[in-house]
Amino acid sequence: ESVVNERRRKLLEKTILGDLSNQYTRDLYRLRESLNAVNRLLEGLTFGRAQYSFTQKIKPEYRQVYGIVRRAGAIDPESQRQLKEFFESRLEQLRLQPDGTLPAFLDYRHWFDYQLHIRTIGAQNGVELTSDIRRLGSGGEQAVPNYLLIMAMSALLYNQIGSRIRLLLFDEAFYGIDAARRDELLRFAARLGITLVVATPEMDGVTEAMRESTTLLLEKNERNEVFLGNFRWESEEGTQMEMFTGRAPARKTQETG
Repeated sequence: ESVVNERRRKLLEKTILGDLSNQYTRDLYRLRESLNAVNRLLEGLTFGRAQYSFTQKIKPEYRQVYGIVRRAGAIDPESQRQLKEFFESRLEQLRLQPDGTLPAFLDYRHWFDYQLHIRTIGAQNGVELTSDIRRLGSGGEQAVPNYLLIMAMSALLYNQIGSRIRLLLFDEAFYGIDAARRDELLRFAARLGITLVVATPEMDGVTEAMRESTTLLLEKNERNEVFLGNFRWESEEGTQMEMFTGRAPARKTQETG
C-alpha cells in the first residue's frame, strides 16, 4: 500500500508541476507575442527623425525560475525535480501577500525589464534609450518615450487580461510635444486599440490622426460660468467622425450653451 501511495504522490506531483510549468510556458509565449505585436504597430511611425521599439530582458533575480520553468515545460524529469526543489526552498514565500496577491517571484509579469530602443532614420541599428541619451533631446522629445511606454504597457496588460474596455485618461496631455510627434502618438494609440480621454488646452481634435473622436469644449466667462459644447470640424482631407455614433456631421459647427 505504501508503494502504491508513493506512486500516486509522484504522479500527482508530476501532473501538478507539469500543468504549472505548461501554464507558465503559455503565459510567457502570449506575453512575448503581445510585445512583438506592439513593435509591429510601431513600425512606420516616426517621431522627428527617431523610430522606437521595445525589448524584453529577464531580471537577474528571476533568471533561475525562468530557466527552470522553460525546461520543465518539456516534462523533463530533471527539470521537474529542480522546479519542485525551487518551490520547496521558498515555502515561506509561497504564502499569499496581505493584499491577496501572489508573491512577486511567482508572478511572471515581474520577471522582466522592458527597454525602449531608439533608431535614427537611415541608421541600421538602434540603441537602448538610457537616461543620458534622453537628456540630449528637447522637452517634447524627452516626453515622447513616456507616452510610448504608458500606451504599450497598458496594451500589454489589456491583452493579457482580455479586456474589451481599453481606456487611458491623460490630464494636460502631450505638453511641449510638437503637433507632428503628437499625431504619431495618437496614431499609435489607435493602432493599439486604446481609447484616450484627454484634457488639454492645446488640442481641439482637428487632426487626421484622430478622426474617430468626440471633442468637448469648456469655456469660462468673467462671471466664472462654465459652458460645455460640442466641437466638430471638416477639412479638405475629410470630416471628423463621431466616436460613439460613427457618423460624420454635415457641416463644421461650434456650439456653446
